[in-house]
Amino acid sequence: YQRRVRGTRVGLGHRFISGAPGLEENWTPRRAAEELRRERSRYKKGEICDQVTVYVRGGAGGRGLARKNAIGGNGGKVMLEAVPSLRNLNHIHYHPTRKFIGGEGDNAGDRRLRGREGDDCIIDVPVGTVAMDIQTGRMICDVDVENRLFLLQEGTKGGCLTNNYLGRRGGERWIKLVMKSIADVGLVGYPN
Repeated sequence: YQRRVRGTRVGLGHRFISGAPGLEENWTPRRAAEELRRERSRYKKGEICDQVTVYVRGGAGGRGLARKNAIGGNGGKVMLEAVPSLRNLNHIHYHPTRKFIGGEGDNAGDRRLRGREGDDCIIDVPVGTVAMDIQTGRMICDVDVENRLFLLQEGTKGGCLTNNYLGRRGGERWIKLVMKSIADVGLVGYPN
């Protein structure tokens, strides 16, 4: 992974894997994982991948310390960023796990009254990619602007008075990334 100022970049030069469970009423995480394993060999080496299913989870919040009224750090976010140099989703298709998880927030301590926030996980995608929630079928975001971050999953709040100083696990979901248009070559003229 390439390190960023406030996060982890997942992008150029990395390998990812694909597959896409359908939008069905009896959808479960176990069934989604089985279908993803079945569709691993869907694309052959050298083919262009235009849709990918990934698992995202926000980072867990750090624990607070009640006796010192110390607050745990917030969990990291999972975000998409449009990169103009990318033309397809092959770099995500060949990733070994397809899991993108925000960093965990640090716990508060006797000497540190505020835990450090978790690192954000940033996934590079081409311009014109649409992110959809598989379970609900709703569109989360349309990545149409270069070098702008789009939120997929928020990290959870660190431990404080409102949650009994306990850090919670981040929210999770399966996301389907689909490119809107992939045509780079066109045929002009009348057919013979």
